[in-house]
Amino acid sequence: MSRAQLVTASKHAEHCQRNWDRSQSMPREDVQALVDIATTMPSKQNEEYFQLVVSVNSQLNRLIYDLSIDPDNPATLHRNAQLDAHAVFVWFLHKPEQLNMTDKKNRAGFFDVFRLNAKTAIGISSGAVALSACHMGYRTGYNQCFKAYELRDLMIEWGITNLSDEKNTPELALGVGIPQADTPWNHVLDDEGNLRKIVDTESKNIRWDIIE
Repeated sequence: MSRAQLVTASKHAEHCQRNWDRSQSMPREDVQALVDIATTMPSKQNEEYFQLVVSVNSQLNRLIYDLSIDPDNPATLHRNAQLDAHAVFVWFLHKPEQLNMTDKKNRAGFFDVFRLNAKTAIGISSGAVALSACHMGYRTGYNQCFKAYELRDLMIEWGITNLSDEKNTPELALGVGIPQADTPWNHVLDDEGNLRKIVDTESKNIRWDIIE
């Protein structure tokens, strides 16, 4: 991977892809590679702060999409099509009870904020997945707008049986897939390919410095 290719992949990952080419599919080997990347990124003391659930089932992904709304904001209806992708990655909080971790102490008994560490680990993991997927030629879209407990219950219904603890909440989701050709990334389409809505875009200019 050249420096230019890496920067190009990061620029693609910056934008939330909201439409997908359903005539194509992702090879399972690519999905597995992204799972391997997601689950081997660093975390504090290499603890298992999250559990990853990945769906490549189009029926389930549509149900996830339907839950990806804010009940108090009607404008989010049909907006978050990034989670109707070919593959949907969902990071759940995970606290191994056998390690005697608490919300404020690690397994060694020292003060350590679990939720902060978990969110950091999820951010590192998901960022690596997004960058890698875009380098592989896919596009990605993040989402935190979903009915968390209903999403967890949906995963349980689909066979993920170890998410029954109330603390196992979904914290972040990422859609990965093949974009619709010649369609701007921020256009949400219906099942017939008609434009449903255009999501406003924002730009950023983060200050950076290099000390020689």
